[in-house]
Amino acid sequence: MQSPLPASDGSSSPDRADIARELYSEAGVSRAHRRYIANTSFGEFDLAAHLGNILKLRPGMRVVDVGCGSGGHVSSFRNAVSLGGMAVGFDLAAAAVAATMRFGIPAAVADAAHLPVADGFADAVACTFAIYYHPRLTDCLHEFRRIMR
Repeated sequence: MQSPLPASDGSSSPDRADIARELYSEAGVSRAHRRYIANTSFGEFDLAAHLGNILKLRPGMRVVDVGCGSGGHVSSFRNAVSLGGMAVGFDLAAAAVAATMRFGIPAAVADAAHLPVADGFADAVACTFAIYYHPRLTDCLHEFRRIMR
């Protein structure tokens, strides 16, 4: 199996954002969504439902999914906050954003450390796997705090 990591000349480590974009190229999004469907359909643990419970999602809330990938989790979040609520997704990869938008969910390309929403916009923020790819974790956490009510 070919590594998803960009080739390195040894002079520097690969950029984490580039890795994320590569993983979620058009083909990567399709593979990721198939894994999501398989895991939620055949697995014994529904991570999206569990995250929704941890976030205490309920109707009327606004939730942001940072690193929304193929849209599986944010789609589940939307169902939990329906009836006056909103779920929004952000990802570095345009193909991932396009996949999320196919669910009818607002989504945009954005860096986790610079989200294009107002201060206090969200009642909840989720970032499951994408956080691993950001080179400045502290900046992301400050940004999540900024957009929380």
